[in-house]
Amino acid sequence: MQPQASEKVGIAKEKLGVFISTYGCQMNVNDTERMFTLLEMSNYVPVTSPEQASLIIINSCSVREKPVHKVHSEVGRYRKLKAVNKSLKIGVTGCVAQQEKKKLMDDMDLIDFVVGTDAIDELPQIVARLRESDEKQIDAKFRHQEAYQVDTLVRNPGVSTFVNITKGCDNFCTFCVVPFTRGRERSRKYSELVDDVKRLVDRGVKEVYLLGQNVNSYQSECGVNFAHLLKGIALETDIERIRYTTSHPKDFNQELVDIMQEYREKICEYIHLPVQSGNSEVLERMNRGYTREEYIEK
Repeated sequence: MQPQASEKVGIAKEKLGVFISTYGCQMNVNDTERMFTLLEMSNYVPVTSPEQASLIIINSCSVREKPVHKVHSEVGRYRKLKAVNKSLKIGVTGCVAQQEKKKLMDDMDLIDFVVGTDAIDELPQIVARLRESDEKQIDAKFRHQEAYQVDTLVRNPGVSTFVNITKGCDNFCTFCVVPFTRGRERSRKYSELVDDVKRLVDRGVKEVYLLGQNVNSYQSECGVNFAHLLKGIALETDIERIRYTTSHPKDFNQELVDIMQEYREKICEYIHLPVQSGNSEVLERMNRGYTREEYIEK
């Protein structure tokens, strides 16, 4: 069920500008759209430059090189703005926020709030508490639900819209921080996903892009796997095109290929299947769960 800002504390008394700077993957792009939508419900208006904003959010990424340095560098660029505009609030969300938590605020006095990857829906309330008390705010706790309910929130959906189907990851590749910044893997309920796509179709969306750290390990509470989720969306909704990313080679199987072939009028013939390395020994050290030969065979 979609959050209703009018039912919660957090609505600004007058319209205020919000600027969000986004780093990283499609999940972060989708999270930024969700934050914009939630804040619009609370009387904030998206603006195109930091100079227009009363609220600046850096939606950060931990995967790219020197992630914390990038956050510090961007926040530092706003020092003059904050000196001129005393009511300007600056926050950090995303994977760096989840990873660094309070240390971000300890290291940089310009940061007013830190919101982790599981606390996005609390953002309007966090900002409201900040403005009311002027006390710095932090929420970087993981919510350890087995399944999670996050209807897709978009302001003005276009032809294509991202739809999260899973969150987090259980693979623990040795080079990857995602399980520690997005949490353990959780899948959305099958029926909620189908209803979500139906609502998007009613709003004019032609294509959905299913998202997850590893979409093909999707497993609903009623036992529906990723291949049958694709089949269900193709059969039960009027969506015209379905895409997905990212797939893990160890979970890619013939059943998925067969369903993509059977429903190819809707499921796009596009596969994102990262190889990571062509050396089996390296793949083993990376804890990828497959060999070079197994990847080639698939």
